[in-house]
Amino acid sequence: MAQLSFPLNKQAFTLVIQELLHANIGFVCFKKPNESDVYCLIDENDALAFSFQFQSFDSLSSYNIQSSNIFKNAEILDVKFNTKYKIVSHVPTPYPYYQNKETYENYVASIIQEIKNGNLQKCVAARKKKLSLPADFNTVNAWINLYELYPNAFVYLANTPLGLWMGASPELLLKNTGNLYQTVSLAGTKLASEDRAWTKKEYEEQNYVTQYILENLNKHGAENIQISDVYTTQAGHLAHLKTDLQFTITNHIDLLKSLHPTPAVGGIPLLNAKGFIQQFEQNQRKLYSGFLGLQTADSFYYVNLRCMQIFENHADIHIGAGITLNSEPNKEWQETENKAKTMEKILE
Repeated sequence: MAQLSFPLNKQAFTLVIQELLHANIGFVCFKKPNESDVYCLIDENDALAFSFQFQSFDSLSSYNIQSSNIFKNAEILDVKFNTKYKIVSHVPTPYPYYQNKETYENYVASIIQEIKNGNLQKCVAARKKKLSLPADFNTVNAWINLYELYPNAFVYLANTPLGLWMGASPELLLKNTGNLYQTVSLAGTKLASEDRAWTKKEYEEQNYVTQYILENLNKHGAENIQISDVYTTQAGHLAHLKTDLQFTITNHIDLLKSLHPTPAVGGIPLLNAKGFIQQFEQNQRKLYSGFLGLQTADSFYYVNLRCMQIFENHADIHIGAGITLNSEPNKEWQETENKAKTMEKILE
């Protein structure tokens, strides 16, 4: 996997972003997959030209960073702080609900039983993992580590009223260049180092997502749909099954609302899966498995996976696994442990 060269003086960049954090100003920094450029939007008090959207999994919470500028690379170092920037007035407090191995495996077993009863076909079982932060933890240095470790992911750091979050998502939800749109069907997980074939369960899990996307594309009048073959893609130390889809459409906002959440993060049937998730996960996903992205003429939105919310002394790593009839609870627990390493690795 090719490494990307960080395009800024790391020390100078760290000082700028630390000043934003110290002043508790809202902002988002990000890089696109397989690109080295770093972008930054700083929240301003008036509705302005550029908007970066954050949407929770349950769609009950959202926030837009509004900015008159998208700073790129060295421009970030010239940011001048003034009263037009918006202070984050609400700082979320942690909710101490963490599933251990036994409770998570019981949760997975209950989903499998619901599938056997005919109430579900698939449901994603998510959990949080509490990670104590070292005394010398530096949020900006951690984000730079994330940038360098995951060149083919969408890597971001954001301070908003919904919390301080960072992540490295492998999953595109929707993007466009002109009137050509793209999305992906991404599901199934194994260690990239594993020398084994994909299982029937993993192919089935990924196909659910593909069929869900196609149904939504057809419902919203998408045209010129092109679908790739299923292939293996690597995201850090993990591998997934992936299908690329391209199409044209006149109203992408309605499609975006309809696509989220896909079976890759929710389940089938969607309402049954969301009800089950609400009961057992106690609405603690927050921005995890929601989406985030830039709203411009050429927009992009990514599913918020491989992410964590940062608090004063610890971080909550959010992880999940897709459960189908052929799932085994102990293997699903291990899958979430493997996914947690994406965030744990940046502290090594």
